[in-house]
Amino acid sequence: MKKLLALVTAFIFLATGVAVAHQPVVLLNTDTTAAKGPLLVDGTVSFAVRASFNKAGEKKAFRAQFKEGDAFSVQYLIVDKKPENTLKNTQLPTVVITGPSGFKTTIKLNERTKFYEPFGKTNYLYLARYSTVAKAGIYNFLITAKAKSEITLGVGEKEIRGEVIRGPYVVPTPTPTPEVAYPKLAAVERNLFIALDEIVKDWAPYLAALAGNKVKIISEKPSHPRNEENRIGAEVSNEILGKILSKPVAPAYYMYETAEWADKQMESICPYLIGQNPTGTSAGGKVGCGKLIIVNLNGWNNTFAGVDGSWFESAHETFHVAQYIAAIVNSDPNNSAWYPNHPAWYREGSASTFGGLVRSLISKGKFNYGDLNQIEKSPVSYNECNKAWKLWQESNNATNFSDLGQCEYGLGRRMTDYLVAWHGGVAGILKNYELVAQGKTFEEAFKLAHGVALKDFFEEVKPYLATQGFVIP
Repeated sequence: MKKLLALVTAFIFLATGVAVAHQPVVLLNTDTTAAKGPLLVDGTVSFAVRASFNKAGEKKAFRAQFKEGDAFSVQYLIVDKKPENTLKNTQLPTVVITGPSGFKTTIKLNERTKFYEPFGKTNYLYLARYSTVAKAGIYNFLITAKAKSEITLGVGEKEIRGEVIRGPYVVPTPTPTPEVAYPKLAAVERNLFIALDEIVKDWAPYLAALAGNKVKIISEKPSHPRNEENRIGAEVSNEILGKILSKPVAPAYYMYETAEWADKQMESICPYLIGQNPTGTSAGGKVGCGKLIIVNLNGWNNTFAGVDGSWFESAHETFHVAQYIAAIVNSDPNNSAWYPNHPAWYREGSASTFGGLVRSLISKGKFNYGDLNQIEKSPVSYNECNKAWKLWQESNNATNFSDLGQCEYGLGRRMTDYLVAWHGGVAGILKNYELVAQGKTFEEAFKLAHGVALKDFFEEVKPYLATQGFVIP
């Protein structure tokens, strides 16, 4: 494709009296159709297209390209001297313009406005001016002579250098504008969610576990739909965690409807959980003895967030088992340092972060992590969680749920979201538990596992927490 840049500038005064630069384009005798003639790549740039004819019937043509909504402007001009200015309108060439969506118009000669162009010291006559709003596409200009004559068509008004192409033109495929994830969020929040979404993408191969049947489900009501929903979350969770830990994660899952059934099941395998299995529709899932998970079949009643809520619950509780296994001391399954050596925000927050990641993964694109962030209803505001925030900076010991007002879930999860996104991923969390099992304090293990001192983390995470409603006065 031969490209020609119009480098010479011809100056024409418009009716406003302002000098406008038009770049000259001379039509050749071979430019007999629009397809053969030159293309003005941007029809809004000012061009002076010159066409001369020796006899009636000769044709010359060109094309001009416009975008949707562009200003379409054409002027019909002749030099104010003989023989041009002696020709009657009926003797001057006709100009027919066709374009997208069936557009067609013939320029009507309806004026003879004089002006002097001082740059070329030439007198001109305006014979017609036409303007409209362009549709996207290429417009064809066909000029047909009625006698020996010469005219100039002014196209466009922008005083910038334009490009002219001769020969076939392939419309460039526009580069799609990349979709910006989370466009309404602040950068600190948006970038964190993007980082967590990348983890979900990296975990995509683990969805193959959905076809497996490795998880052991013991249910009081085998026909209950939540058995399968929790199994799905457990299959994927076990597969992911099994690749991070050197020890397998394969707890049994007990699904109960009545406290009596739950207590009977726990009598011989985990007496610790007897009397801790409430019924009703509140969320209910507990880890016992580092080897089992017991879940209330009617918890959430599947109205909190649909079946994906069960995926989250199963993944959350499975992660607690992984915490227990990671913190086993000296290979003794009955001796784990997972409790009470980690603060509640770290223990529960990381389990919820993992649960959210698995929930997003199993949804297969229905939910990204930022969407799920909005579902969390646990406390996160400064007024609700100020006490917990201060306590966590003073002590790293585990605390009772009643002491924190559920802030270990809402605020704690936001804190571990940040850790997983920027400081070591899910593997970093479990590494912390392994280091504590080796005798490190939580603070020492935190620095080694996440690469940042605990006190520095509390300062670093504040701007992100502020986007989540936890604004420290």
